[in-house]
Amino acid sequence: MKRNEIGDKILLGLCDLLSTAEIIFSRDSLWRKMQKLGKVPDRRLFIKSFNSLQRSGFWRLSRSGSYQLTAKGVARLEQLGFWESIKKQKWDNLWRIIIFDISEDKRAAREALRQKLKKFGFYHLQKSVFVFPYDCEKEIMALADFFMASDSIEYIVAETLGRKEPEIREFFGLR
Repeated sequence: MKRNEIGDKILLGLCDLLSTAEIIFSRDSLWRKMQKLGKVPDRRLFIKSFNSLQRSGFWRLSRSGSYQLTAKGVARLEQLGFWESIKKQKWDNLWRIIIFDISEDKRAAREALRQKLKKFGFYHLQKSVFVFPYDCEKEIMALADFFMASDSIEYIVAETLGRKEPEIREFFGLR
């Protein structure tokens, strides 16, 4: 595997972990996530690619010693179109409902999650309730892990949404 391919895989790994809000991450936490997802062959190649992406300006080292995604990094993630593949699925007539109750001490994580769901086209049903017509459990669980909020996020699959369903179908362009 070429270093550029590994770099794209690292960026894709970040895509489901980060929002456009200022999220700070460590190289080791990203390495563990990449291992868990099976996206990087070995640590040596990961570190070379990680450092190359930093030199290219995709993230920068913060004062605290962690890394922070730059505007260039965010643009590249969007270019890779990770979430677009979810929207290309054929609808199976089931709704995915994401409910979260993230405590006040994790306010930044809660707001970042809310922004990310809105950005990727989820229907905002209530303050902490979002709806999506396509399977995205893996991506939601990755976000929950990243924000250390797995116990605070529920992923529910439902056949109907009640009286708001026609409005939500229209929002997604579904018949």
